Parts: sequence; structure tokens; C-alpha cells
Amino acid sequence: MVSIMQVTRHQRTLWQEESQGGQEESHCGWQEDQRKSIRRPTTRLFIMTINKIVVMGASFTRPGQSGITKCWSQWLEEQTNIPVINLTWDSGGSNSEIARMVCEYVWSNDVSNTAFIIQWTVLERSEFCYDDAQWIQVNQATNTKNGKTLTEQQLAISKRLLEANTLSYSTSTYFWDWLQKIITVSHVLKKHDCPYFQWHMTGTEIKEILTGVKPIAKDFNLESIVKTVSKTPWLFGNVLKAQPQNFHTVSDNDPHPNDKGSLELATMFYAEVKRRGWI
Repeated sequence: MVSIMQVTRHQRTLWQEESQGGQEESHCGWQEDQRKSIRRPTTRLFIMTINKIVVMGASFTRPGQSGITKCWSQWLEEQTNIPVINLTWDSGGSNSEIARMVCEYVWSNDVSNTAFIIQWTVLERSEFCYDDAQWIQVNQATNTKNGKTLTEQQLAISKRLLEANTLSYSTSTYFWDWLQKIITVSHVLKKHDCPYFQWHMTGTEIKEILTGVKPIAKDFNLESIVKTVSKTPWLFGNVLKAQPQNFHTVSDNDPHPNDKGSLELATMFYAEVKRRGWI
């Protein structure tokens, strides 16, 4: 599917518009006439053909979570008529894993004409690589990981690391760790010309931190951080609004989307895909 976007004086690409508004980095150029201080737009023709969408996230993106019959990624594939590859089938327990698997996919596959949708999760979740061979979540919830049965020693290490993390818990530590991940992912995807957008699940505290509701270390310049984060692409073009609210959940005690909620999320993302000119 092809989207052709031409930049003129009265028409800019979505990336240019959001960059001007402090949301996303521009992929369009402007020429500055220093003598007259007049900004003159250059004209570029973009032909974007998206043949594949790759998604990665946590339990809100995992097929079969809480007994659902169809994940939002499966609905999105039907709506867009584009293959949607969900990397979250057996993974997605932490932002470290989410960022790592996105980068690994880019480095190991042909990602020409590939777009990404990334769902960030709770900030304090983390992972470690056991014996440089097996990635395991800190506070591993089950005794299997990606189809492999974990040993008692591996599970014991996971538990001990959780205890250490609990003793040293700091919102600033985990927030800084997350910032590094979104900057890394942004760099890798841009280097490979892969369009993408991000969203975050309920309970991540991202909005609360960025708006100053939840305090962090005083040496963080929150205003500058918000500007930096806003230059990466987000659902609805705004990091503060990129946390979907209006969808049906499994129950009052389970905030994951049920089957109806999964369709609602897919419809939301489908509108974003169209807004970005992927289809």
C-alpha cells in the first residue's frame, strides 16, 4: 500500500508538523534565507510502502492474555490487510526486553518497508542474561521462558535480583533506564528508515513523571526531558495522551483488554496507522 506525501508551502508531512509542535523529528527540510530571515520549504516527494507491521509490548499486547481469543494485533492485521508480526507471543515482560527484541528484529531481518508499533510497560521491570545464553525476567513469574524450562538456580537468581531491586528502588533510576531505551530504539529505527509509534499501558507512571505529579531527582531537567521524549513518535502524536483509556477490560481487577477491548485498541491503532500514511 502506497502513501505519497508532497511538502509545499501549505502542506507538510506529518513528521514535519509534529516536529514543529515538539512531537516528532522531521524528515523534511527547510531552507533558511539568512539575509531576509525567511524560511522557505524545500519540496520532497515521499513514497512510503508499508508491507509489514511489527509490534512488541507486554501483556497488553500478548495474544491469549487473560483468556482473550484475539489480540489487538490480530484485529489490526485484518483491518489493514497487512501482515502484523507480534513479537510478544512468549515475551514482553520488561522495557529492556521490549527494546532489545525490537533491536534484535531490526538487526536480524529485512526491515525495508516495515513499520513498528511499540508498547512500553511498567518502568521497574527488568531482565538479565544468564550465562550469556538465556534471558530471564527479574521476578520471573513462571518456570518457563520462550518455551524453555528454567532451572531452580535461574529462578533463585531472579528472586534474589528482585530483592536487590526492591532494596534500591528509585523512580529516578527506572525512569532514566527507560529514557535510554526509547532513545536507543528511536536511533535504531531511524537508521533503518522504519516508521513507528509508541504507546504505554496503564500503571507505567510515565505521564505522572513527565507532568511532575510524581517527583524524580532534582538534577533532571524535566522540561528538557519532555521535549526530548516528545521528539519520538507517539500514539495520537503526544506522549501524554499515548495511554489508551477507553477500552473494555477483562474485569475490575484485571485491566487487560478483553476481546471487545482488543478490537477497540486495534481500531484506535488503525486510525493512527492511517493518520501516519502507512496505508
